[in-house]
Amino acid sequence: MLDFLKKRKYLLLILFYPFQTVWYFILNATARNRSTFWSIHIQLDDLIPFIPVFAIFYYIWFAYLAFGVLFTGLTDREEFIKMMIFLMIEITLTLTFSTIVPNGHDFRPEVTGKDGVFDWLVYMIYKNDPACATIMPSMHVMNAIGTTIGLCRSKKIKNNTWIKSILWIYTVLVTLSTVFVKQHSILDVFVALGVALIVYLIVYVWKPFDKLIYKEDNKKAPQG
Repeated sequence: MLDFLKKRKYLLLILFYPFQTVWYFILNATARNRSTFWSIHIQLDDLIPFIPVFAIFYYIWFAYLAFGVLFTGLTDREEFIKMMIFLMIEITLTLTFSTIVPNGHDFRPEVTGKDGVFDWLVYMIYKNDPACATIMPSMHVMNAIGTTIGLCRSKKIKNNTWIKSILWIYTVLVTLSTVFVKQHSILDVFVALGVALIVYLIVYVWKPFDKLIYKEDNKKAPQG
């Protein structure tokens, strides 16, 4: 095990997740007692239907992120590091913004958890996040995008059009799930898409981290 980790020191980037999780839960715990917050609610939110079945895609997101991290971490060092940098930047931006500007929304529908499995799934989402805090921009959306980019660029998948198509279709479905289960405002999604684009340009186009990423193997960063 020690030899395995010595050869893959880059996997230590995964330790960002415990740090991020603690930060997230602190924000959500303190949000329960907040007296004021920015309620993110625009007119378009009221036109979007409540579709409980989309809770399936919302939940799969957790396994999808874990799979993306483990798969790239074990098969493609460079793309794993780039993907983790993407995820760490956007998660930090969301948590920092939510620390400075407490936010949430107040348009969740009434669910009891007794009207079928999908109603129960939505009920559990609300129960585990009673304050509905740290929603701007949506980490569900940005993390899904970042994970899909990393997987689609990885050595094992980049030439498989079918798998890449399935991954992007899921990314669209999880994005839709955030508004169809009324966990996010559509404004959270729009901002998340904008932030994801900016972070993508930084990590994959501007590429300021490539010299560090390729240094270990004495390789030059690829052009284009």
